[in-house]
Amino acid sequence: MRKRYFQVVLMPEDGGEVRTFRMPLRMIRAVGSGLAILLLLAGASLVFHVKTIRDARNLQDLRAENRALQEEVLGMNATIDRIEERVDWAGEAEKEARLLAGLEPIDDETRKLGIGGSLLDPEPDAAIPAGATRTELADQTRRLEALRRQVSFQRRSYEEALESLQTRGETLAATPTICPVYSGYTVTSRYGLRRDPFTGRRAQHNGLDFQAVPGTPVHAPADGEIGFVGYNGDFGLCVEVAHRDGIETVYAHLKSAAVKPGQKVTRGQKLGAIGSSGRSTGPHLHYEVRVDGRAVDPAQYILTPSVIVD
Repeated sequence: MRKRYFQVVLMPEDGGEVRTFRMPLRMIRAVGSGLAILLLLAGASLVFHVKTIRDARNLQDLRAENRALQEEVLGMNATIDRIEERVDWAGEAEKEARLLAGLEPIDDETRKLGIGGSLLDPEPDAAIPAGATRTELADQTRRLEALRRQVSFQRRSYEEALESLQTRGETLAATPTICPVYSGYTVTSRYGLRRDPFTGRRAQHNGLDFQAVPGTPVHAPADGEIGFVGYNGDFGLCVEVAHRDGIETVYAHLKSAAVKPGQKVTRGQKLGAIGSSGRSTGPHLHYEVRVDGRAVDPAQYILTPSVIVD
């Protein structure tokens, strides 16, 4: 086959020698193909270079985010450590509250059962890199879940203790525990058999007698409700207070009363004043405590035994 040629003529502008070149078509095609390949390689190289730079920047950003995430994980660990310390302290306080409330302590095995349950790993998250960071997050999730259950258990125990304390507090508030006369008195007669000052014979004395000047205040030894105010035979002017659990207190020989029937009173509230009304040898308070209608020794309901002296 006859070869085809292309003739290239070079004509300088200054009128110099004209040069002519003959080039085979095959060579021109080869040169063109080579140039095209070079251009493609250059373009690919440029794209690869740009992608490499972008990937390097993304990698740098990911490393920065990973460092920030690791710092957050470390900070969260410290926070959980502090929370665990406070929850442990609250646990000790909860145990003390149960003791104060008169409740049975919860043994460790029962406490574990109350707090227990399966602790699941967190769901995988594509945004969280695998490895140590994911392990730390899984551990934090378990610790936080354990703390949540522990706090919930302690809260229920606290509520039980508070309910018991409230009930005990209401019972204590309504139970006579203080002397009805604060000062300036002498105990002239105690509960039990004594010689009756009017007949001279031995007879049962169902209360305590507090001798004091007329007008000395008489106070309620506990919360209650006034059941009776008025004159009652030998007791003279008398006040009766109903407390809880069948307990009743009686205040006799008063000069005056400061309360009315049906009135609610609290511990320490003034009920009246010492006098000498009724069957009395002189100004004094006759104080009785009755349980289910039966007189008992009032000294058992006064927390300061030193007042019970002759």
